[in-house]
Amino acid sequence: RDIEPVTLTMLRSAMAAAGLLLILLVRGRKVAFSKEHRNRMLVLSLLAIPMNQFLFLSGIKRSTASNAALLYGTTPAVVLALGYFSRREQISVKKGVGVLIAFAGLLLDLFERGIDFHSDYFLGNLLLVAAVVAWALYTVLGRPMIREYGAFPVSAATMIAGTVMFLPIGTVELIRFPFEALTQTHWLGLLYLSLGTSIVA
Repeated sequence: RDIEPVTLTMLRSAMAAAGLLLILLVRGRKVAFSKEHRNRMLVLSLLAIPMNQFLFLSGIKRSTASNAALLYGTTPAVVLALGYFSRREQISVKKGVGVLIAFAGLLLDLFERGIDFHSDYFLGNLLLVAAVVAWALYTVLGRPMIREYGAFPVSAATMIAGTVMFLPIGTVELIRFPFEALTQTHWLGLLYLSLGTSIVA
């Protein structure tokens, strides 16, 4: 509501990237990826920040928090479907039942409270769906990398590289943004988004 999506994406990702970089430095760990994996890391970085984060924040500005929560509830099913069609995942009976239960819960929630497809929210909902697909792709493509290098190095590298990718767009809006309008509550919210969700969670 108070910080437009480009600036919020830039601030959130920059603060998270700085925090992750600090943790890497304190741990004294070097993140080195083999040549064959560097292109995949670039794709993951693109999916993580310029696509998932930016699309999510742009979508939630134009839609509602409840719509975002309901649409993001489909992420496990999208991950499973993408994994299956890319031949990286087999759908066992247990997984299939799990997805059906998840969708049943989603449908119950939809019928009870409803998802608002009012014209004012239509673009926002489409952006949220795109964000879910981007996050699901990140999950499917990132799994082999996490097995190879570990969760923290991959998360840190994609956050840092994704932030660098977003700099050309984000810097322009940062220069224009009236930071004097931000209150202590805004900064606490930014800390929660960057450190709380992007590092701790």
